[in-house]
Amino acid sequence: MSTLLTAAGAIDRRAVMCRAWDLMRRVYQFGQLRFSSIGRQCLGWCVRKAWAEARDEISRWSIPAAEKAARIADLRRELSSLVYIDDWRHADRRRREIEEDILWLAA
Repeated sequence: MSTLLTAAGAIDRRAVMCRAWDLMRRVYQFGQLRFSSIGRQCLGWCVRKAWAEARDEISRWSIPAAEKAARIADLRRELSSLVYIDDWRHADRRRREIEEDILWLAA
C-alpha cells in the first residue's frame, strides 16, 4: 500500500481517494460491474475505509522510534512465553494478535 500521507505528515486527500477507488476495484470488482449495480453505499464504505487507513498510518508514524522498539521487545517477550499457556486455542489466537501488532509497529 502506498503512503496516504504527504511529506509534511498530513493526510493526502488525492491518495485517499485513489485508495478508495482501488478498494472499489478489488472488493466490488468495479470495472467489471457497472457502478449503478454496485451503488453509492459501497463507494461510501470504500472512502471511509481509506480514511481509516490514513488515520491509522498517522497514528503509526506518531509513535517515537524508541517507544516502538520497546513495545516490539515486550511483544516478542510475551510471544516467547506463550508456550506455557495450556489452552492452545487461546495461545494461537494471542500469537496471531501479537504478530499483527509487531507487523503494525514495524511498518
